[in-house]
Amino acid sequence: MRNYKKRSKYGVDQTTKGKQNRTVIDRKTEKEVCFDSLLEKRFYEDIICAGLDSGEIVDYELQKKYKLQPSFRHNGKTIRAIDYVADFWVKYSDGSERVYDTKGGMVDPSAKIKRKLMYYIYPDLDYVWITHTKSTGWIDWDENEALKRARKKEGKKDGN
Repeated sequence: MRNYKKRSKYGVDQTTKGKQNRTVIDRKTEKEVCFDSLLEKRFYEDIICAGLDSGEIVDYELQKKYKLQPSFRHNGKTIRAIDYVADFWVKYSDGSERVYDTKGGMVDPSAKIKRKLMYYIYPDLDYVWITHTKSTGWIDWDENEALKRARKKEGKKDGN
């Protein structure tokens, strides 16, 4: 009988080894942190740690929570609050702040809705989705999606 690895709906390895591969010691708290994905861990190492070393980043928070809707009562039932938990909040040496969410190949539809709510509720927040590809390195998720659409369109012109 084959031993299939346990994976989340996003393909993240949920085995003990998979969790070990996503775990680092947080430079701020000096505690172990198991990231939700290898991409998130890579962002932490490539961007956060490198920025701290260079002095470009002066502070950061992991898994920062933002309130999108408070809890309320409806017909006698309590409706839970809606929170958005961003992967990283970063403060730069120039005083600017940015909120990052790392996104791999598949994006849950509810994440897209929460993103719209973030833009609406926090219009002054510099909030971006970011991804990593072999050809571009770290790139804005929307920019990467536009590049993918353009390549697909070019392929259709060339092939059909």
